[in-house]
Amino acid sequence: MLAEVETSTRAGERPVSINEIISTIISVVFAGHDTVTNQITNTILALLRHPEQLELLRRDRSLIPGAVEEGLRYDSAVQSNSRRLGEDVELGGKLLKKGDFVVALMGAANRDPAQFDDPDRFDITRTGVQPMSFGAGMRFCLGAVLARIELRSALDRLVNLENMRLACAEEDLSYQRSSMFRSLVDLPITFDPVRNYPR
Repeated sequence: MLAEVETSTRAGERPVSINEIISTIISVVFAGHDTVTNQITNTILALLRHPEQLELLRRDRSLIPGAVEEGLRYDSAVQSNSRRLGEDVELGGKLLKKGDFVVALMGAANRDPAQFDDPDRFDITRTGVQPMSFGAGMRFCLGAVLARIELRSALDRLVNLENMRLACAEEDLSYQRSSMFRSLVDLPITFDPVRNYPR
């Protein structure tokens, strides 16, 4: 990424300031950590709330990629994002002016019944899932590939935990206050001791 910044600067485009470079690096590092951690938590909670799906995943690890995509769709850690328009745009018959802010509600898009059959159902065998959790187009998340790898790795390990279950009453779970992110304050779980854990 930094090589691309240097190349674009040498190609005659507006030089990128050191502050912009530092800001981008910080965004990539922090966005990648918090959102992936929160997505792991949201997906584990969805599996605990749907024990038949958790059991299915335990029996068939080939479903892990689908479980990741369904977790991203069903309960995305990123619920919305805002952008400033770079040009005038007509959207839904309305003219939006350059400089206007728009808010994309990715969480709502991920539950759109025009895109997903029975969108409020959590189903790790659902096919054709293309969640909006990472955005789209030129603003597609830089870390999407790495995030999916991390999510798959986490699920592969966590579903090994024998008798994994909530260690509190579900009504005691609470979420951070945010219009952009959906993240639990914490997710207390417990499980039985593991013997002969595969490495």
